[in-house]
Amino acid sequence: MTLLISEIHAIDSLQNSFILNVADRRLTDKDTGEWHGNHRKIFEIPYLNAGVGYFGVAAVSNKVIWDELDKFLYGMFAFESFSSPKTQTEMEEVAKWKLSVIASFYKKFARRKLIGTPIDAFILLPK
Repeated sequence: MTLLISEIHAIDSLQNSFILNVADRRLTDKDTGEWHGNHRKIFEIPYLNAGVGYFGVAAVSNKVIWDELDKFLYGMFAFESFSSPKTQTEMEEVAKWKLSVIASFYKKFARRKLIGTPIDAFILLPK
């Protein structure tokens, strides 16, 4: 299974927006569900200001716990001990953290380890 997430964030206009892309790297055998390797599944194409990702079987979920982790982050960043992400790199790191939480849960509790690390992320900004 692949977790490949693309989020469009339009702040107040298209000029002030970005697209976040994040995916795990675990490849599993379609017949056995066993680990087959770790490979990048998302790729940035800078000269087109675009990205592409691949996966085996597609299914749209109600977002695998992703939005609930956002609620957690909003709550934590409300404390003055934490600074919310402001740069592109910081936002990518938050996305990697969120997906790594899900991957670590799979590693610890799933009968079949379908999601794995490392996690890749990149953000596309308007030009």
